[in-house]
Amino acid sequence: MELIIEIINRSGRVLERRKLEGDSISIGRAYDNSLILDDMSVDPHHVSIETSNDDGFLLRDLASVNGLVYKSKNIKNSISLQSGDEFVLGNTHLRIYSLNHPVKNTVSLDNVDGAVNYFSKNLVVIGAILLATLLIALEIWNGAIDELKAQDFFETISILYIGAIAIALFWGLIGRVVKHEMFFKIQLSLILFYISLAVCIQFIYHTILFNTLNYPVTTGIYALVECVFLAILFWLNLRIATNQANIQRWVSATILSACIVMFSFSAEFFARINYSNSPYFVSSLKPPSLRVASGVSLEDFLHNSEAIYSHKLDEKHQ
Repeated sequence: MELIIEIINRSGRVLERRKLEGDSISIGRAYDNSLILDDMSVDPHHVSIETSNDDGFLLRDLASVNGLVYKSKNIKNSISLQSGDEFVLGNTHLRIYSLNHPVKNTVSLDNVDGAVNYFSKNLVVIGAILLATLLIALEIWNGAIDELKAQDFFETISILYIGAIAIALFWGLIGRVVKHEMFFKIQLSLILFYISLAVCIQFIYHTILFNTLNYPVTTGIYALVECVFLAILFWLNLRIATNQANIQRWVSATILSACIVMFSFSAEFFARINYSNSPYFVSSLKPPSLRVASGVSLEDFLHNSEAIYSHKLDEKHQ
């Protein structure tokens, strides 16, 4: 008789796998057993395994103190098991297989798997940290009105990294539960690279808006681009942390990204509706060197603004 015994944890993850053979296989703490368990709640000679008439296995309890547990029932004599069944001796969870038990289909690796594994390297993680820090520092410096203080910079960077670490831990915990591995460094690298990309996209968006003042079109395109890249990030997070099918990952990632983008733009959108008659303006500061289009002169801007506000005052008095 030949069989496979797996020592597993409570969630079913394999801790150890042993191939055993013999007319009768014994399990316990004593050194003359076929499988020796390091568990003080297991007897020196706890159970023996023999073949049964239905091509299964017959587990026989050897008058142990704690017996054996199968499907939450405590067994004190013997029980017949089939290949793939789980049972518990003391505090040790085990699974039994015959040699001809079918295995899952082979998972083919693709370029995404290789690229994702690349993000776990220490140099890549350090590079992601440095790149995100540099780009955010440039963005803070570019939009500063007064003299830039180191305290403002460190506060922004601290909030950024606390958020990135928290999100990476969240996905890591999901991976720990589902795949029994956290993949924390990979998740952190992906999030930091996305932050760097988001800073660049936001810079381009504000620069275009600064030159065109076409808020509806520019913001619509920006929201769409933001949604696409955020969906790609979530798709990668789900691929690393879960076992979802590809289509299901895309659906989940798209819904998550759409909800976040809609929520982030909703406040500004409704504010624009309430003040739709006001002249367009850009609230973010940009240096004059980024202005490519010819702007409206100060006299024309004040003249148009005065006309609009006078019209509103007339409506109020009426």
